[in-house]
Amino acid sequence: VMESEKILEDGSVEEVTELVSGRKRLEAIRTILDAEREVLFPNGIPCIEFRGSVEDAVLVNAAENLQRSNPTESDICAWIKARVDDGYTQKEVATFINKSEDYVSQRMCIMSFGSDFLSQCLDSGDIKFSSAFRLAQVFKDDHSAQDTFLKEELKRHGNISLKSVRSVVRNK
Repeated sequence: VMESEKILEDGSVEEVTELVSGRKRLEAIRTILDAEREVLFPNGIPCIEFRGSVEDAVLVNAAENLQRSNPTESDICAWIKARVDDGYTQKEVATFINKSEDYVSQRMCIMSFGSDFLSQCLDSGDIKFSSAFRLAQVFKDDHSAQDTFLKEELKRHGNISLKSVRSVVRNK
């Protein structure tokens, strides 16, 4: 939980309590224990006070959601890019989500150089991450060529293999 102040239109200040993370857990507790909450939690549902900026709270909340849900690979890539665009370094993001800097860097590459169609293929399982990453590197300046290759491979083989990506890399 984070306490902050909100300045209203009339210039007055309002105290605001924001739930930084654990929103789904809190909703579940409320739903399951509605009738028994006062018996089981007479002093309220326990929580830890968060100390940090609003930006840090957004990072904590989003990182928790990435770990608890089943995000698509392109969702992860987009989340990482958004945090870097917010001013966090790739190293800070990697540390925060407990991943390597290479993990973060590769997903930044997909978001920066991959086409929307490449992201769709990645999410649908038509291409593995390592192949998508390599393809984004090779065709980083040409989404049209990237999409043409993907569509041709899907038409021919039904998916995009690392072998086919390696052959286009050698020929480029």
